[in-house]
Amino acid sequence: MFSESNGRFLVTIRARDSTRFEELFDALPLIRIGSVDTPPRLKIEIDGSLYAWNVADLSRTFKETLADD
Repeated sequence: MFSESNGRFLVTIRARDSTRFEELFDALPLIRIGSVDTPPRLKIEIDGSLYAWNVADLSRTFKETLADD
């Protein structure tokens, strides 16, 4: 889990845990924006348009922005 901005989080969970996760956060605004399938690809649907990215590419791109310290 990591912060996208103050008060917002993007979370990845196993499909079998989704019901329990949603129950834990029932009193808070929560929306499922996509899914990860096999091979690992993040798929998000926005206003009827489907977007998909290779998870390894996303991870590599994110890590390239981090300092090498």
